[in-house]
Amino acid sequence: MVNALRPLFVGLGKLESALMSRRLAANPLDRPIYICGVPRCGTTVTLDLLSAHPSVATQRYADMLLPYAPYVWNALAEQLLKVIPDEPQERIHQDGLIVTKASPEGAEELLWLAFFDQLHSPEVSCVLGANDAQPAFDRFYTATIQKLLLARGRSRFLSKANENVTRLLYLHRLFPEARFLLFIRHPVHHVASLMKTDRLFNKLAHDDARVGRMTALTGHFEFGPAKRWARVADNIGEIRGAYERGQEARSWAMHWSTVYDLVKSQLDANPSLAARTLVVRYEDLCHAPGETIDRILGHCELDPAPFAAERERSLQRLAEPTYYKPRFDAAELNELETLTATTRRSYGYDQSAAEALGENRLVG
Repeated sequence: MVNALRPLFVGLGKLESALMSRRLAANPLDRPIYICGVPRCGTTVTLDLLSAHPSVATQRYADMLLPYAPYVWNALAEQLLKVIPDEPQERIHQDGLIVTKASPEGAEELLWLAFFDQLHSPEVSCVLGANDAQPAFDRFYTATIQKLLLARGRSRFLSKANENVTRLLYLHRLFPEARFLLFIRHPVHHVASLMKTDRLFNKLAHDDARVGRMTALTGHFEFGPAKRWARVADNIGEIRGAYERGQEARSWAMHWSTVYDLVKSQLDANPSLAARTLVVRYEDLCHAPGETIDRILGHCELDPAPFAAERERSLQRLAEPTYYKPRFDAAELNELETLTATTRRSYGYDQSAAEALGENRLVG
């Protein structure tokens, strides 16, 4: 219903902002924090980790229902969460992360979709640059974040939206002092996780058609039957063609390199964006969590003192997954090596695909 009546609820959000205009003007947005990257590289676990910081507010699973008017919805959701059964359970990805309706999650893709039609189209580029400004969206999006912060009594917005990896220049124009956390993972393990998750979503949707509809309605198009290969570059036809021929490793490897090549070129060309972007390797988060968390806190300018206890707890639970192992045949491994070599080296991954497959720890 909310999806079908999206214009109505967007209008409700605008009305909410108009009624709160004085409070919004008195509480300007302060250095929002954006976590992004190709999915399956540690973005969710980092969102879960940083959401425990007392300065930040995030969207939640419950907010996927009505992200457009967060001030009103926050009050309603707080009451609903008290009466609706909400047993902790493993999330649909079956990756060991336990969630509830109050757990942090990204719902902001629905905000973007309300104003931009081309974001998940194979025909039109999904990359948004500094010159793609849409003032109506800018006003609505900024006010929505401000209202979320006011509703939660926090000062910093924390977002996890993997799709924002193609919108860094847009967001940097909108919020020049925003902080970006770009996550990346060695392509062998990254592609293996992408393939595993995609197959899982396809299976779940085969068993229950609601899965595909649910992921699409909540703005998630990364996996399963709802997946849309958005146009990041002109090789979109080759990526889609490989996938449709059953060459999964090839398609995901090309997508991986295309996305991270785009970001590398943007960071190289924009010193201001580069200064506000921290590249975080998944392997560093797993094998040196304390140092990596400290770097993240420093980059985001989050006070480490009130986060000390959570930091210590994280040291006990951050580790590489053990519930699956990458499995590639010789041809797939050769393609992974060929298609990702230049990109992975530009991010400090010196191991070849074959070497990484046999390593428990990757050192750049």
